[in-house]
Amino acid sequence: MELEFFAVSASIAIDQGTNSMSLFEILEEVRASSFPAMSPPCCAVSVWRVDPADWARDFQVLLRITPPGAHGAASVSSNMHPEEGIRRHRAITRIAGIPVHEAGVIRFEVLLNGEHAAWHIADVLHEPGEQETSND
Repeated sequence: MELEFFAVSASIAIDQGTNSMSLFEILEEVRASSFPAMSPPCCAVSVWRVDPADWARDFQVLLRITPPGAHGAASVSSNMHPEEGIRRHRAITRIAGIPVHEAGVIRFEVLLNGEHAAWHIADVLHEPGEQETSND
């Protein structure tokens, strides 16, 4: 099994007639006026190329999310068992939001059977709101 691509986006759509997938608004930056903050909801998508030798084998896809300054990562796993004739397999994880406590980067890592496959990194930027001014 080989990774074709891995990305994190605001949303996805899958056409039921053609099974085509579209990703919208790739997550590149999270802007926060203050901390703690919450990232917007997003979807992590990995697409795997399945070889005939992989049919009927078990695989585990692990998504590991590490916000800036975190001492640990949140993980979500899913199991894949490609059936004969399948050429690609999608692993899609919907994320309600990621708490961030400081500027830096959010690291999304995808692993296959415990082996690193790819990173997606989004910058967390601190953009304080405009200060109030007084006309005394």
